[in-house]
Amino acid sequence: MPYSVNAGKSWLTQRFLLTEPDRVLDVGAGCGTYALLWRPLRRGHWTAIEGYEPNVKRFGLNRIYDEVHVCDAREMVLDSDHYDLAIFGDVLEHMGLDEADSLLQHARNHSRNVCVSIPIGEHPQGAVGGNELERHVHSWTLDDLKRLDPTDWHQDNFIATAWWVQGG
Repeated sequence: MPYSVNAGKSWLTQRFLLTEPDRVLDVGAGCGTYALLWRPLRRGHWTAIEGYEPNVKRFGLNRIYDEVHVCDAREMVLDSDHYDLAIFGDVLEHMGLDEADSLLQHARNHSRNVCVSIPIGEHPQGAVGGNELERHVHSWTLDDLKRLDPTDWHQDNFIATAWWVQGG
């Protein structure tokens, strides 16, 4: 679904405030949850990657973000842009573990900080509202997340959150 639950948000918000990012990349923006939550705290320049074009109009993403790019996150290419923060909020469960690892590594090469929010355990989901990208492909475990070597991580109910700091 293009929405997320509140679990883990306060832990991530504390790190967001410490980071004070000026350039933010929100991968799998959905309804714009993180921009709506954090932009009032820190304006900066926000870029959205959204894989399902109808969500751009449905949620008014062009009003929430400075830039919106419609593409499958697994195909995004971050050449020269360097971000202060890349957000993966409830997106990595929609791809295989190797794809998620590769995508995170790509983002870590182009961002000082990367944060993830992801459901832990079995949470089957098919396409939602015609959006095939909403299918849950991999059921994450804490071990899956820890193997990706985050700088810090937290679990709140069935949501795990993690933060990577470049060089951290």
